Order: sequence, then structure tokens, then C-alpha cells
Amino acid sequence: MMHKLLNELFPNFTCVSCACEMNNSPNGYLCQKCMDALPFNDDITDKTHHSPFTYADPVKKMILSLKYSDNGLVACAVAPYMAAMFMQANPKTYHKFTLVPVPLCASRLRERGYNQSDLLANEISKHSELPVLTNVLQRIKKTAPQKKMTAEQRAANIAGAFAVADPGQISGKYICIIDDVYTTGATANECTKVLKKAGAKQVKILTAATVV
Repeated sequence: MMHKLLNELFPNFTCVSCACEMNNSPNGYLCQKCMDALPFNDDITDKTHHSPFTYADPVKKMILSLKYSDNGLVACAVAPYMAAMFMQANPKTYHKFTLVPVPLCASRLRERGYNQSDLLANEISKHSELPVLTNVLQRIKKTAPQKKMTAEQRAANIAGAFAVADPGQISGKYICIIDDVYTTGATANECTKVLKKAGAKQVKILTAATVV
């Protein structure tokens, strides 16, 4: 809410990626130079996971800023691309989906003060008109940082970390999991498993970037 208020009172006139001054950028948050450098991911052959970008600069730098430097404007910059990618990949069914952000554990949420996946989901909702369902998918186990883990270690680390608080809110619904980066798919797969167990009719994953 603070980011939204500040953005309304003091509109952004600097690029969220390189911090240069901007004039009449089509994006509103990225300068033309950074827009031209965006590492687009044009592969929509994967029917369950979608990302508009690969995890390379300037997107990588922006996501790190979103996660660790409280730069919520990054969510505003990348959300239109995420929404467009999801609608392009699911032209006949996208309107059926509900957005569910990947939750943080309580201690990490207190430390960071916000959940970047929540920010992304709320911004995507503005561009897609899809509803957001928070707090129903919960993280019930604190996990170690996964940055340097192998795929097998990530899967073991995240196993049993999530639960659905109220299966009645999930049963029969089309769910789109929202996260920042897709690396090995361990987190997304674990979330998918518990959501399907709770009765979700279909589960897809939408992230800002994917590691290739």
C-alpha cells in the first residue's frame, strides 16, 4: 500500500532497472534502452509453466531488487508482460483462473516486510482482471535458502513446506501459481501437488523469469 500511495503522489520518472531519467517510455517504469535489452522468453510450448523472460540482466537485476531491496515498482514493470504471456499461452481458458502467490515463511515475511509474489499477483490482476487468492496456500515449514542447491536438494528442502488452509476455496478451481523465478520447478511442483490434493481442477505456474 505504501508503494501504491507513493507512486500516486510522486509518479515514477526514473527507470526501475538503470535509474536513468525517463521521458515518454511506453512501459512507464523502464527506459527504452532497458526495454530493448529485456531477455524475452518466446517459448510457450510448456503448457503448465509460463515466463515472459529468461533469468538474465536486466530482468535478473530487477528481480533481485524486488526481492531484497524493497523495490516494489519492479512488480509494476514486469506484471504487464506476465499477464500478456499467460493470456497468449491460454487464450481460451485464462479467464477461468485465480492467481495464488507462493507464500513466504512467517520469519522471512517479518524480515522482508512483504512477499514479492503477492506484489506480482496483485499487479498481474490489474492487467488480466483475474482474482487473487492469498493466505489459502500457506508455508508451514521454514526452508533453507535454495540458491546454491542442486535440483535434488531443492526438492528435498521444499518437501512438505506447503499446505492449503481451506480446501473449499480451492476445490474445482483453475489455479495459476505466481512466483518470481522458476529454476528447477521444485517450489512450483510442491505447490501444485498440495493444490491438486485440495481439489484444484487445473494448476499452472506463471513466473517473471525462468532459468535456462
